[in-house]
Amino acid sequence: MNLANFLWVNYFSMLKGLIFIFCIFTSSLLSAQESSIKGFYGEWSGQGQLFENPAEFKMSWKSSLDGKFIELQFENGLVDNGKYQRILSAKAVYWFENESHLKGHWYDTRGYVLPLEATFENNMLITLWGDDKTERGKTVYQLDPDSKSITVTDYVLSGTEYSQFGEAKYSKSN
Repeated sequence: MNLANFLWVNYFSMLKGLIFIFCIFTSSLLSAQESSIKGFYGEWSGQGQLFENPAEFKMSWKSSLDGKFIELQFENGLVDNGKYQRILSAKAVYWFENESHLKGHWYDTRGYVLPLEATFENNMLITLWGDDKTERGKTVYQLDPDSKSITVTDYVLSGTEYSQFGEAKYSKSN
């Protein structure tokens, strides 16, 4: 084997090794994020405000389809004279695009299908939702692993400003 062939063979072997190491590193980053989002998994119930009125909330987070997706089941309702009246039920499906960015879709009882773009870092999921055909807004989910609670704040985009319309503190039901 001449020197040029020797160098090419070693170059390609080294390149294959670097690609393999990069794939393992990227996979472990995704696994770390998916692992930390598991703190959201389970049944949650919350109390707070919806359009400045007392409200109750329920949500359930779980992994689905062999861990490829994350599902959120959601319901909210107003409380009037101690009676709960459901306002909205929804389902969201998320998936990781990379270690901190998720995409997804939201389906609700209004008949809306909203695109989702989210970032996940430090136990906080910030989701931008909607489009020009429906509505636009933002939901911030802040997990506190110590108190095993999630604080959720909802905003709707009005012009160029976000206006808060809901907030709740959830505790784990199971």
